[in-house]
Amino acid sequence: MLSTGPVAATRVFTMDAMRSPRKLLPVLALAALVGVTAGCSSAEPADEWYTAPPAQGAPAPDQVQADGSVVGAGEWGAVRYLATDDVETVLAVKTTALVEGEKGAFADVMVPGGDDLSEATAYFVSYSWTNLTGDEDFSPSQNMVAGDPDAMTLSVLESLRGCEPAEGRELGAGLGTEMRGCVVVASTSGPPTSVVFQGPQGSSSDVSFTVPAS
Repeated sequence: MLSTGPVAATRVFTMDAMRSPRKLLPVLALAALVGVTAGCSSAEPADEWYTAPPAQGAPAPDQVQADGSVVGAGEWGAVRYLATDDVETVLAVKTTALVEGEKGAFADVMVPGGDDLSEATAYFVSYSWTNLTGDEDFSPSQNMVAGDPDAMTLSVLESLRGCEPAEGRELGAGLGTEMRGCVVVASTSGPPTSVVFQGPQGSSSDVSFTVPAS
């Protein structure tokens, strides 16, 4: 577990939540305190510049993947998300790219429970999604987690997410338009091989999307 005293890092990693494979309960994590550092503000929000195109080749809303099924890299797979107000959204997801970051990139992150990320390598999984029915502005960013048991899924500032292409979301774009997301992963056993969609009770469960090779 990292010391709570001063550290020498010059990069700030702000963690919103952490989700482990097959678990839905968020675990809060704390950023290492390094003082005020110039240049650490978030990048311009993607919503201000991204124009979502029509999604090409997405499945029909009635072609939802069976729970526990596996979707190939670069292929669309439809899943169901049931909100707490019983509003159902059917969306399609596909993985598009894997970027390998630096070993120790998250070394200054303090994780409850004493997890040390200094030996972990950062990985960034790009994916696209399109909402087919229901809430046109729904985002699955809190529902996509690394499927590998030794990989930790992190939530960090947008400016620190290294996906390629970068994230892109246009609020109000309507159903059937393609948005882009990013899964941030810390792993000590190589790149993640899959990301898994996990929703609340009544949603699709354990639908796995194969990660493309880097």
